[in-house]
Amino acid sequence: PWCYLGIRHLRSALADFPHADDVEITLHAYFLDPELSEAPGIPEAEYLAEHKGLGPDQVEAAHERLAEAGRAEGVVFDFEDLVVVPTSNAHRVIAAAHDVDLEADTVTGPDTTQLRLLEALDRAHFEMGLDVSDPQVLVGCAQDIGMDAQHVMAALADEARASEVFSD
Repeated sequence: PWCYLGIRHLRSALADFPHADDVEITLHAYFLDPELSEAPGIPEAEYLAEHKGLGPDQVEAAHERLAEAGRAEGVVFDFEDLVVVPTSNAHRVIAAAHDVDLEADTVTGPDTTQLRLLEALDRAHFEMGLDVSDPQVLVGCAQDIGMDAQHVMAALADEARASEVFSD
């Protein structure tokens, strides 16, 4: 959730920056839980307790801090429906979005395909409770920002891409 707020801040700062067309951002994969290969099927609070050692009061306090920060940005986090899922597929598609930007020469400024896709994925995950490991959700988010579904499906089918993203 902090990354979601951060990407919104970054895009907003770039939109207000007079030299944004000189700024190229390349996102890198960062796995909070690189061992997570499938959805654990438990609520996020329970996952945080089991895997991060947080107690219920700590989770509730963290959620309230995030909810307050989100409200200030127009973000309504849905922690009740938040689905804990592996993010490797989402990272693969984000890397493919950067390739789209390279091909289209749209690698600078706040509205790159990569930045818009990350924000769309974060919105789907944190505000709508969608499973961002699901190819249909990934395709939907990509299409919402004008990215062709073929790029998504190619990224998900490419094992070399998976290896590159994990190594990143």
